[in-house]
Amino acid sequence: MKKVSSVFGVMILMFAVMSCGLINRFTNGGVENLQRAEDLWSDVPRMDGLEHSDMELPMTVKFIMRAMIDNLWRLNKEGEDKTRGDADWVVFSTAKLPADVQSFYTNDRMTSEGGWEASKKQTCYDGKDKGWPGILCGYQKKEGGREVALLIIAGQDEKTKRTNVFYVRIETDPSTSNTNSERAK
Repeated sequence: MKKVSSVFGVMILMFAVMSCGLINRFTNGGVENLQRAEDLWSDVPRMDGLEHSDMELPMTVKFIMRAMIDNLWRLNKEGEDKTRGDADWVVFSTAKLPADVQSFYTNDRMTSEGGWEASKKQTCYDGKDKGWPGILCGYQKKEGGREVALLIIAGQDEKTKRTNVFYVRIETDPSTSNTNSERAK
């Protein structure tokens, strides 16, 4: 689980540089291990008021996720699994605020309704103090020999005044090939 915790730390650091447009120059946009899911997964509670969105993940997020997926295995010690991970994502929109998303996805709710590991630390972070008007939540668990991480990123669109909620699920599974269709429910 240490490597999943390290991934969250890297994600927070990488979001600090998301405004940098140079990332688009260094990626072609193709992320084969990062697939769109049709809906939320069965272990992720659905907040009221979410509407499915056809919005794409921003290129900077795809770049970050691609780097994480391609390098997650490197954090394992010699003799441990070196299989690359997979990630699914889905986007919703809501009239609620990012703070409402943060209030809904509490550690208690995610533990009781989704079987995510309980954490004594904060699981959602407000980005206002970092200059980003949104929230980032992170959860992790082991499921059937796999390590699973869930990121929930919510930010309000200045033009529409609606909140976009991105859900990204990262899994490492040494026993199967890189398919995502079985996980999306």
